[in-house]
Amino acid sequence: VAIAGRRELGTLFCFGLGKFEKFERGKYQLAFLLELLSLFTFQHGIEVHDPLFTPRERGLLKCLLREEAERQRYAPLPTIVVGGGKSMGKRSVPEGHSVRAFYFMPHCPVELYQNVLHSHHLLGAMSQIIILGNDIGLYDTSLVRKEEREANRFLLQVASSVSSTKLTCEATLPPHVIAAFNDLSLLHFPESGPSEHTNA
Repeated sequence: VAIAGRRELGTLFCFGLGKFEKFERGKYQLAFLLELLSLFTFQHGIEVHDPLFTPRERGLLKCLLREEAERQRYAPLPTIVVGGGKSMGKRSVPEGHSVRAFYFMPHCPVELYQNVLHSHHLLGAMSQIIILGNDIGLYDTSLVRKEEREANRFLLQVASSVSSTKLTCEATLPPHVIAAFNDLSLLHFPESGPSEHTNA
């Protein structure tokens, strides 16, 4: 469904921006996050979480998101939540939402991916999410210790069925820009995850 030339999605979730006022990588990732509002219409709101946000950054981020939504002529304006990340990724598409949610998770730790995927699996909503983040297929080789593989068992099961499209950056871009987006992929998931309900 397109609205004013933009594709309609559900909720935009973002984890992992970090201290964007201090670090260049976070500034470029924030600019990309704002650009998403021009590419899609998020009809169920926007949530951005990171435990590293300062109070100033939380306030600034909320203002920037609202200003961009107004500039893009969102009607009505989306609900915007900026938090400290205590949920550790245990967020999910609310029941009854038929439009896909979009997760922007640049370079987040593996535990966040495990929690996001498992939360949606429990609701039978794996196919209702799109993730722009780490290529989870690589974790099968990078997680080598037994305790790591056990702690992220569900993610490793899902990795075999994920559809992944690698994000590429122009080689002519400055290295610090490429570093903000390297190793990111667009991830789609099948109708259902592994048949066994594992514990996150």
